[in-house]
Amino acid sequence: MRNIVIIIIISTQGLFSQQINQDLFGFRMSTSFIFFDIEDSSFVNQVTNINPKLLCFPGGFGNFYHLQGSGYGVNVDEVASYNKGIKSKLAKSLNSISKKKGHHENYIYDFISLAKKTEARIIFNINILTEPVEDYIRVLEIFKENNLEVVAVELGGELYTREYKDIIDGDLYIQLARSCAENIKRYYPEILIGVVAAPVNTLARHNLWNDKLSKEKFYDAIIVHSYAKVIKGQAQDGRMVLEEKESNNKKELFSIYKDRAITYLNISYPTEILEYNEAFNNKPIWITEWNFQMSKTTGNTMLQALFVPSYLLEVLTNAKLNNIKLSTFHNMAGRTLSASMILKKKDTTYILSTYKPMQMLSYLFQIRDYSFSREMIKKDCFKYIFNAEKEKIIFWVNWSENYIKDKIPNGKWEKKEYFGPELYSNTFENGITYDTQELREEINLKPYSFTMIIANE
Repeated sequence: MRNIVIIIIISTQGLFSQQINQDLFGFRMSTSFIFFDIEDSSFVNQVTNINPKLLCFPGGFGNFYHLQGSGYGVNVDEVASYNKGIKSKLAKSLNSISKKKGHHENYIYDFISLAKKTEARIIFNINILTEPVEDYIRVLEIFKENNLEVVAVELGGELYTREYKDIIDGDLYIQLARSCAENIKRYYPEILIGVVAAPVNTLARHNLWNDKLSKEKFYDAIIVHSYAKVIKGQAQDGRMVLEEKESNNKKELFSIYKDRAITYLNISYPTEILEYNEAFNNKPIWITEWNFQMSKTTGNTMLQALFVPSYLLEVLTNAKLNNIKLSTFHNMAGRTLSASMILKKKDTTYILSTYKPMQMLSYLFQIRDYSFSREMIKKDCFKYIFNAEKEKIIFWVNWSENYIKDKIPNGKWEKKEYFGPELYSNTFENGITYDTQELREEINLKPYSFTMIIANE
């Protein structure tokens, strides 16, 4: 028998106008340029239609990126010497794909082309292990020469993990990161510096890493990666490799996952962020990877499609999360079902379940000053209201299996909704639908739906 989790949320109201933080609507590009051609107008249009405000380069292979070399400039032997896990096998596979496709130039130039077309700002994650100083400074120069604004740099990624523990500890990380920060500030004092925080209250060596890092003054923010874990089992390198089957009924199984996702968003995650605030004396937090946990079970489902907008809406409206100043979604495009929004598989492009909610949500990041309210209108149904000077936007996330009616303010509204027959519905089976229409006075929310309305008069 499964446990029923009941979440009670007290309505919260933004008491004063604040400015939308566009740096929260960011995306890592990671393996995008291996699988997608920057000359493909369809792919470029798919990215620009999301209207990203921040793009991260290079992403997943940041610890091994080199400016000198084709693709991501990754040296497979170097990866194997630092990270003996799946990363070295993945590097070999991705390098092979790049060569077969005839990718001879460094991907930084594809990234620059895309960043210009989207008019996004940049976050650059630096290989602090082996990249020469002159090369990562040259990267920043290249961005500047192309009139792109670099908002921030990440000094490494997840270097606290067990794959690196025999090579790097907190002391060495601080030494490498401080040196890199000093080099950057010498030429670009305006660029913000982020350092890698280890998971809080998990392992003694993680606590030691954080304790030493918290005493340093050379950085502007800490970097955290956040994944909502709703499936019990065993994970390896961020992917679920063994999953405990908690029910033979798929509907009931996904209801269990749904309860955990809501608990994560409203209880577990705010508590975790408060622990980082305490460990690092309220230093600003950058979430440079966030998503559902990587699993073929929940990847590309309606459940993941509801989680993605909920995460950003919570970051914008939950006071316990207001120390998060920057965020980049796990991956814009690639070949991984649960990580990407745009998937390339056997030379065919698929738009996954997280894409349309992100596109809908992007409208919110076009406004400037706003006030907000946030409430649970019924169990498993959440409402977010944003009032700007000339427009009003309301979002609902209905995780439940029920139709739910709600009153809306007088006037003419444009409705956009994304919904599926079940939480486990996915885009491959054509089980998820997008619809638009106009309405007045009342809205009838579909089960398992993400809905937004915009006042259009």
